[in-house]
Amino acid sequence: MRVATYARVFSESQEARGTIGSQLEALREKLSELGHEIAHEYKDDGYSGSRLDRPGLDAPRDAAELGLFEQVCTFRRIRTPVTTFSNTPGGGR
Repeated sequence: MRVATYARVFSESQEARGTIGSQLEALREKLSELGHEIAHEYKDDGYSGSRLDRPGLDAPRDAAELGLFEQVCTFRRIRTPVTTFSNTPGGGR
């Protein structure tokens, strides 16, 4: 399955520790294990999660509408990779 990844920092201390890179690396590893192809990686540094109009989140929405991938995968704060939304009927898991 063609997927995209999305990562962002949740706090200034996480930004200082470079957690976007570690999130993306863990996602790459897990998605590779599952046999998925990563079509694109998106990220937002320094944007509040309370806002839905974040550049790194707007771009995958637009790309999903064009059918460039089937799902977007991201990390929850508990550091478990999960699917957050999908352009397929029924949405993500």
